[in-house]
Amino acid sequence: MLRGHGHDVVGLDSGFYRDGCLYLDPLGLQSAPSTVYKDLRLVTPQDFEGFDAVIHLAELSNDPLGQNRPEVTFRINHEGSVRIAQAARAAGVKRFVYASSCSVYGLGSGEFLDETAPPNPQTAYAQCKVLVERDDGCPITAVGHDGGRSLVAGANAHAGPGIGYRAQIRRGPECLA
Repeated sequence: MLRGHGHDVVGLDSGFYRDGCLYLDPLGLQSAPSTVYKDLRLVTPQDFEGFDAVIHLAELSNDPLGQNRPEVTFRINHEGSVRIAQAARAAGVKRFVYASSCSVYGLGSGEFLDETAPPNPQTAYAQCKVLVERDDGCPITAVGHDGGRSLVAGANAHAGPGIGYRAQIRRGPECLA
């Protein structure tokens, strides 16, 4: 979608599945975006030089997976995400989008919650999401403190609208333009 609107897109991927169908585009994309194959825990500011924005989606992806090895989940999802934010900020990236999760609020009891609800993470995955958003070393919103803009988006039912679809958006010091 971004490329379709004329944006240059570069992916960051550990490359564990690069030989699989993950990189085949069923929609007929002419070519795959260029990709930097690197562990997110090893990124440097040089990896983000010249970038206008970062959309950070590079984490272990769900609650059950995160519970398999919580210590690894914390190293990747918390420490790695903070490293990405720090490196992007050091490189002068002015826009940063972090994909959080409704999991930060824990098991729901039927009431609707918004970003003012207190977090109640029940899994390593959810705990990491809260930690990333609040890390004093470089919270995601710190990218915005230099005049840039940041956004934290938490969603469930990523497949789209329907029963149970909900998304929250928590904005940094300024909203995205």
